[in-house]
Amino acid sequence: MNVKLNRRSFLTMAGVASGAAVLAACATPVAAPGEEPMAEDYIVNHWTWLSASDAEVWGAHIDNFNEAHAGLGIQIERLEVSSNEYKTKVLAAAATGQAPDFGWADAGERADFIADGVMIPVEEHLAEAGLDWSDFTALSVAKGRYPQFNNQLYHMPLDAMTWQLEINLDHVEEAGLDPDSPPTNNDELLEWSKALSVQEGDTVVRSGFLMTGSGLHVAFIWGLVAHQMGFRITNDELTEVCVNPDAAKEAAQWTLDLFDVHKVATRDVSDRYKAFGTGEGSMFITGPWTLNGYIEQGLNFAVEFTPNIGGELATRLSVGSQEMYIQEDESRYARSAEALTWLSDESFLWTTQGRGAACRQSILDRDDYKAHRWEYRQPFVEGMEFATFIPPKLKAAPDFKYYTSPNLVHRIIDPVWQGDKSVDEGVDELCAAWEELLAAE
Repeated sequence: MNVKLNRRSFLTMAGVASGAAVLAACATPVAAPGEEPMAEDYIVNHWTWLSASDAEVWGAHIDNFNEAHAGLGIQIERLEVSSNEYKTKVLAAAATGQAPDFGWADAGERADFIADGVMIPVEEHLAEAGLDWSDFTALSVAKGRYPQFNNQLYHMPLDAMTWQLEINLDHVEEAGLDPDSPPTNNDELLEWSKALSVQEGDTVVRSGFLMTGSGLHVAFIWGLVAHQMGFRITNDELTEVCVNPDAAKEAAQWTLDLFDVHKVATRDVSDRYKAFGTGEGSMFITGPWTLNGYIEQGLNFAVEFTPNIGGELATRLSVGSQEMYIQEDESRYARSAEALTWLSDESFLWTTQGRGAACRQSILDRDDYKAHRWEYRQPFVEGMEFATFIPPKLKAAPDFKYYTSPNLVHRIIDPVWQGDKSVDEGVDELCAAWEELLAAE
């Protein structure tokens, strides 16, 4: 097993998986008095970092698998692990030969796991279990391939997420704007943002365009606009960083101006989800994982396509996927593949009530696919056509992403949003740091 963690490193790692967390390979059900002993179920161990309403729907999907396979000798045991601890715990478990069988990932963002021998390619295992790879959208499969690892496929796509614009319709009505003509470009976005913002003296108490004052969300907005303006974190060959840095600087200034010139956003926002839900923000670029919570809350909002702010219409793409982990007993792969194939074949529930768009064409083509909350889901699904803003597939991927925290990007760029570092200083410093990371790949 090629896992680059020794016994000493395992024992000293903080928050390692406990024996209780690493579930046994099988469990023996207890028979009622007078009944014949029940057959043992083979237990497939699954770890997930999903939370809130996502976790509820995913849990129901796992329960459906277990119900459908009751008495058939296979069950899935699900363990919820904090997203902040997930990577550490998987590495620790793999170092002792007790990794879970499969778990959640954003496809294309696990080059470090692959290099450390923690993951295995999934294409052949799942095909042998009967998964029809030809039914998947080409984009979702491409996201899970890694050119530097012989272009092998390491992820089974489950849902495709794009970032789109959510708008508080009560605020729109109050401002006298036309909800049927949402902003589609930079000028319109600024016009709407100013009309929707509310100030008390010099203080913005309602952000027409909601952003946080630091961390991942403001960095994401900057990165998205920079991408639309022509900036690229790396070139396609992954040999050069910061293609067109002037666009990154222009986008950073655009972001700063939302706070200081247009006054349509405030640095005081820390919890973006709460701020939008409580009416402290009017427009919010985010993902489909927010829908269940806001709909259940009764928030009067609409979802529209992300505007073309920088000149090239684009938005962020993320493909929620399952990955298979290295096992000392390689016979486990076939049972994991059996479970994963069912979870994909039956993923209608997950991709209509859970999170992102279906990755299976047969589900997308179903007559009833658009029957569930389509007025909210439609932009997230159809926005796949311009979801070209994708992080590079590098081992140091977390430090090349805007939308993760904490990481290199935020440590270097947050002082720009606070006025403690100039735009030029921040972008130049980040590009230099990225260049060092790329050289170490």
